[in-house]
Amino acid sequence: MDEEQPSSPPHHLRQRHHHRRWADLPKTYSITTPSHLGVAIQFPQPTSAEQSSTESSTAPPGRLPPHINSLMVQDWNKGWGSQAPVFEHLILQAQPKIIIEVGTFLGASATHMAGLVRKLGLDAQILCIDDFRGWPGYNDGDKSLKMVNGDSLLLYQFMQNVVKANATDYIMFMPFSTSTALGGLCEWGVYGDLVEVDAAHDFHSAWTDINNAYKILKPGGVLFGHDYAWVGVRHAVHLFARLHGFRVRIDGEHWVLY
Repeated sequence: MDEEQPSSPPHHLRQRHHHRRWADLPKTYSITTPSHLGVAIQFPQPTSAEQSSTESSTAPPGRLPPHINSLMVQDWNKGWGSQAPVFEHLILQAQPKIIIEVGTFLGASATHMAGLVRKLGLDAQILCIDDFRGWPGYNDGDKSLKMVNGDSLLLYQFMQNVVKANATDYIMFMPFSTSTALGGLCEWGVYGDLVEVDAAHDFHSAWTDINNAYKILKPGGVLFGHDYAWVGVRHAVHLFARLHGFRVRIDGEHWVLY
């Protein structure tokens, strides 16, 4: 018996002009991801004061459910190298329509890129991949992982940060492991003009993520990543470059294949 084939992705994942943006939805800050993902995320409607002040760095976030909102950190968008010049360099170079970020944590670099594409007037969508579970041993004092019924709140913090940055028009997300999400994008034929790898830092994880990310890179696109100083990442980058005929350019803490 023939094996049943998965249905093709929705049009908004196959062609950039059909991407369904958060801003196109009713004013409830809600998004239903493609049926393949089986995930629905909803934000209650922000107040008029929240809507009018979203451009401000002190703007309040969209309201989350009370049992979640009380546990959120109102100003926590920590990242590492998230506003490095490399982002503007590569966005100017690639003029991307689709940016894929592999490992997004709290969204610091994603919201920075959203600000850049807005400033440059680009029609770009940023797809963030992360399981939003942190990593074993992570501790950041009173801002560390909080759990509700065994569920990490990093995803809620990420969504709050995206709303606060007024970046819901640019950012979508896939709350899965990097291998699962990148495998799905590859299967659906979703390709990025600019793909950043910034997830786990050991050799095996970095090697797997780089190889999977390369499969969803458009011809002529740019593959780059963070944490070049980590030995495992550095070895994975140079091995991949040697096997595939790339050179490695270092831009601050980031590596770029060309």
